[in-house]
Amino acid sequence: MGRKYKPLQVYLQSRAQEEKELTLSFQNIEKILGSPLPASAFKYREWWSNQSDISNRPQASAWINAGYIVDGVHQERNSGWVLFKHYRAEVGSKNMSRNFNVVMDWRDFQKLARDRMSEHFGTPLNELTPVGIPKRFDLVSEDGQIVGDAKYLTLVRGKNIPPAKFMEIAGHVWLLENTPASRRFLVFGNQREVPEWWLKKYGAIIKTVEFYFLSNQGELEKLK
Repeated sequence: MGRKYKPLQVYLQSRAQEEKELTLSFQNIEKILGSPLPASAFKYREWWSNQSDISNRPQASAWINAGYIVDGVHQERNSGWVLFKHYRAEVGSKNMSRNFNVVMDWRDFQKLARDRMSEHFGTPLNELTPVGIPKRFDLVSEDGQIVGDAKYLTLVRGKNIPPAKFMEIAGHVWLLENTPASRRFLVFGNQREVPEWWLKKYGAIIKTVEFYFLSNQGELEKLK
């Protein structure tokens, strides 16, 4: 399987000196590979994630070993594209492909969370307002039995508890607890300390809401 994506690595390596950002259409990528992309490349944002462990991710291995990360994806089969961005590896690193920073904002995270949680629960999740609840949630199944929100939060100055965000989380937990859904959850990104510290302080009051942490690389972990 790894050999399939070797042509992409070779191509990106040939452009690395001149192209710090490089946009390739899905059609161009397939032409470089000499074969079609798998269906998951068009369906799941996670397929394009910059995994920290690329041993079982041959596609990620191709661009990371070429010195690039995926910084954006438009997943349309006929008009889709991928934005590759050159990253700066740590000087003197023995394994430079493992040392990169994934650039993501809350919009990117929301899309990643939608794809990853849809896959996790086995049903499409979209932004909807559940019946009887005065809030529009980020991740809701069509039948309303699965309801959740995606949160991309940061500690104050990178190290202190964010009081306003903690109150926001408490409010979301209360709303979720009062939905008629059978599965209720919050999925967090960016700094895992935010949900971990919240759970340490208030976790005992939670009855039915599940907490997850989703890394920028698409790795999902259930916290509670």
